[in-house]
Amino acid sequence: MSRTFTVAVFAGVLLLGAFGIAQASPRMRVEVPFEFHAGDRVLPAGEYVVEFRGAGASSAASAIYILNRDKEILHVLHAIPGTRNLTSQDYVVFNRYGKDYFLVKACQGSLEAQPPKTRLERELEIAHGRPQDKGLKVAAK
Repeated sequence: MSRTFTVAVFAGVLLLGAFGIAQASPRMRVEVPFEFHAGDRVLPAGEYVVEFRGAGASSAASAIYILNRDKEILHVLHAIPGTRNLTSQDYVVFNRYGKDYFLVKACQGSLEAQPPKTRLERELEIAHGRPQDKGLKVAAK
């Protein structure tokens, strides 16, 4: 009986831990009015859920998940944790080079994360110099 009890307690702890992790991921909804690059993918204009997921017990985001409104994962960006978001506003930030928009930052709650620049973004930055629109914010809904 003690082995059965131990297994039941262990399973319960695992389930509670998994439930806690699923609930603890900060997320926000954004309506992006233009096609944009998220890493190596081009996503159409539309409504997205942007979710921060960290590694281990760290509060810094190590990945930005981009999901559609049905919460299906469309893309995962490995992110560089940034400074704390001091504005307490939730938003994503884009830079525009010509007709191309690039996701460059996401801020939610006290978290801020930046995906690394892609090769295409670096090439356009060299060709165009500064972005035509730098730091274009799209607020969360």
